[in-house]
Amino acid sequence: MFKKITSKRDPGASLVTELSRELAPQFDHLKTIFRRLAASYPRLLYWLMVILLVSSAILCFTIFRRPDPPADKIPALFQKKRKP
Repeated sequence: MFKKITSKRDPGASLVTELSRELAPQFDHLKTIFRRLAASYPRLLYWLMVILLVSSAILCFTIFRRPDPPADKIPALFQKKRKP
């Protein structure tokens, strides 16, 4: 009823391996550029990382904060019960 489809492609070759083979020189060049920059300016990279972390935390709790949903939209199962 069903015919098995045979493929002539190399089983070891995939999209990722072929792309890495094709773009390896460009990736190596970018890697050496980044290593040179990191070796030349380690403090600058450290402070950029710290500034990005702090600004992300500030934005997370201020501008990007989601407002609480109205109480009528929350199912009764999840509403906090208040004692009289």
